[in-house]
Amino acid sequence: MQTIMLEIVRAAHGGYGLAFADGMAVFVPYSFPGDRVRASITLRKKNHAFAEIVDLIEPSTMRIAPECPNFGRCGGCAYLGISYAHELEIKRDILHECVERIGGIRRDAMPPPLSIDGPRFGYRSHATVKYEDGRTGLFAAGTSTLVPFPSSGCLLVSEGVNDALKEAPPAGLGEFRIAEDSTGRVFRSYEGDITLEEREAGIVYRRHILGFFQANRFLRGKMLLAVGNLARLEPGTRFLDIGCGSGFFSLHLAKNWNRGTGIDRDRRSIFWARKNARLNGIATVKFLVGDAGSFNTGTRTLDTVIVDPPRSGLSPGARKAIMGVSPSRIVYVSCDPATFARDLRVFIDAGYSTGGLTLIDMFPGTMHIETVCVLER
Repeated sequence: MQTIMLEIVRAAHGGYGLAFADGMAVFVPYSFPGDRVRASITLRKKNHAFAEIVDLIEPSTMRIAPECPNFGRCGGCAYLGISYAHELEIKRDILHECVERIGGIRRDAMPPPLSIDGPRFGYRSHATVKYEDGRTGLFAAGTSTLVPFPSSGCLLVSEGVNDALKEAPPAGLGEFRIAEDSTGRVFRSYEGDITLEEREAGIVYRRHILGFFQANRFLRGKMLLAVGNLARLEPGTRFLDIGCGSGFFSLHLAKNWNRGTGIDRDRRSIFWARKNARLNGIATVKFLVGDAGSFNTGTRTLDTVIVDPPRSGLSPGARKAIMGVSPSRIVYVSCDPATFARDLRVFIDAGYSTGGLTLIDMFPGTMHIETVCVLER
């Protein structure tokens, strides 16, 4: 097993620390800028490698004692070894680096990203957990090896979810979704065909327990308001919400009588989006099952398009379809800074511009970086 001495020079996307050895980039999980480590190479590629820490020779001044005993083994968190202020600093830097390196926009051409953040712990109202031999937990990073939750539970989930996780899981091994709804009730996906009720910004949302919904109970309302403010819809303007899910953004935007269309490829999500529109008495939005690259809204132009794609970002077909309806404004909600930067470059080349980025830290402690950006022309 080859071991080398490394100095971590900066943080990299994916929860890694970045070092260089003989001109080759080496990515080291659970490391931070300023660490000096002895590390073992775990995977070598043509131009880069991955390594794991064998000995921490000199710790970064950023380091603190992690509050979770599973940190460094469980694959759930990447940043509990540093303060939350340093975590936010690193995430803003990663976002700017991706936009500069992949999007081709110089740092000095954009202001530093703004941040919207909340409590670091207890924020998740739902999660997918693993179980095996009567124990629940998460997998170690990059493996299918269960790391059981500590006796104190998971720091990231709500108190109600943690209490429910103390109950024995099903026999055997597998995974299940556990969720606490707006009433404080906790459900598990193996208990049946379960419907949850959520409430945000005056909107009631019902959804299937397996359906997508923003997990951060402290920040999802702020995300709604941020997207609504960036959309800047005037009365009577039209919008399109791509990847609408159960109507999270669409219903908030349509409640002031703006007309819009939500589109999602998941039929179950559209089923609930339509129900939610009726439940909230909102008649100015319609929901369609369809792919982002082949939608038909019945019009050739739109005022505003909201996009909230998966980590893979927008497909080439989706980007082409969006530009085909010539929106004056695009509000992009991203959960991956690399694919966001790639898509941002395409829209800028098509004549759009942006004045800045907002980091909404929906997943404190983890590698995930959520961004909201408005593009206009």
